[in-house]
Amino acid sequence: MKPIRFAFVLAVLFFMSAPCAWSAGNAYREVSGLQWLQMSPQERQQTLTRSLRELRHQKVKMKDPATEYYERLYTLLKRDPSLYETGLTTILADSVYANEPGARDAIDRIRAAGKI
Repeated sequence: MKPIRFAFVLAVLFFMSAPCAWSAGNAYREVSGLQWLQMSPQERQQTLTRSLRELRHQKVKMKDPATEYYERLYTLLKRDPSLYETGLTTILADSVYANEPGARDAIDRIRAAGKI
C-alpha cells in the first residue's frame, strides 16, 4: 500500500471512530445495579464516574471521593439484591441523600423534576 493511501485510510478510520469515542465518553447512559455489578472493575468505575458527573451537573454537591462511592455502592448492591433493577444514578443519589445532609435539597429538587 502506498504511504499516501495508508495515511488516508488511517485518517478516515480515526475520524470515523472519533465521534463514537467522544459520544461514548460524554453520553449519559443509565445502567441498573445488576448491570453495574456484572461489569469489570474498570467499567464500573467509568460508569460510576458518569453518574457522579450527572449528579454534579444537576448541582448536587458531594463531599466524598469517587472511591468511597464505589465501595459504598458495591457493598450496598452485594447486600441488597432488591436494588438490582434500580438505576445506578438513583442508587447513588439515595446513598448521597442518606450520608450527606448538605446534598438533600438538590436531590429533592432533582427528584421533584423527575430527573432521577
